[in-house]
Amino acid sequence: MSVTDADEVLRNLRDVHLLRAVDGPDALTGEPARGERVEAVPVDLASTLLSGDMECSLREALDALGATRRSLAGLRAVLRTLTTDGGDGDGPLRIADTGTVNELIEKAASACVQEVLTCQPGGGRPAQLLEDAVDRDLAMLDRGVRMKVLYQHAARRDRPTQVYVERATEKGAEVRTLADLPPRFIAFDRSVAFLADGEETDGATVVTQPLTVRFLCSVFYTAWTHGTPYPSSARNSVLADEIQRSIIRMLADGMRDDMIARRLAISLRTCRKHISEIMQRFDSQTRFQAGFKIREFVDGEALEPPFAL
Repeated sequence: MSVTDADEVLRNLRDVHLLRAVDGPDALTGEPARGERVEAVPVDLASTLLSGDMECSLREALDALGATRRSLAGLRAVLRTLTTDGGDGDGPLRIADTGTVNELIEKAASACVQEVLTCQPGGGRPAQLLEDAVDRDLAMLDRGVRMKVLYQHAARRDRPTQVYVERATEKGAEVRTLADLPPRFIAFDRSVAFLADGEETDGATVVTQPLTVRFLCSVFYTAWTHGTPYPSSARNSVLADEIQRSIIRMLADGMRDDMIARRLAISLRTCRKHISEIMQRFDSQTRFQAGFKIREFVDGEALEPPFAL
């Protein structure tokens, strides 16, 4: 194959999102510079991204979109033989670059037509991140996309989060909070999900395998049913009780104060204040005595619990 033909093939694969530059595109042309490394993108993810590009165009482009999807499906066997890990191209895709993750999320949001589910453990999100996300989210809501967002109770005290919730709920978004949450993820139309790698690492894992995405969505809805609407008229004492119930379970599991504080997105000082109140509720003078009574309580042996779990 000549260099010209090879360049044409690579350009066609990039156009349908089956290849992406690992080190970033050329600043002028937007294409990988010669000699830079590219890697394959799973067919399902490529199809989702391409759908987003085309579904934002005129309705007449749907015929061309269907034809392109069929073409991508025909390349599945080829991709299977070329993946370096020997997989079938359908497994999770680990992306270390935050910029690439954000770009993929933007494209998935543009393609979203039915539902977006977001689970955001931790306290308030950074103000700049919320500002970057609000226009994207409002655009989805304006298109009639259903949006459900889960935060932890601690986020209720964060002013940037309050502003974001006010704007989003005005457009029809639903927001609830819980004391404790599953790991951070966002799912679009139950077809693609992005899972954060952790609070201290960049990047994310992209999942397009249908069973896995549906499982993540079911985990979300299980947590959603126990959430408290935000904004709401729920008293601070009610939310504090929910936090203390979670602390009781974690103490019974032997977790340290600092681990509990991180898990619930509260300060260590606030966590220890809750623990002190829990000791009073259990009429305990020492942590050892409180731990014994908490263990009995959690195991169902206590006759008069201070409050119901």
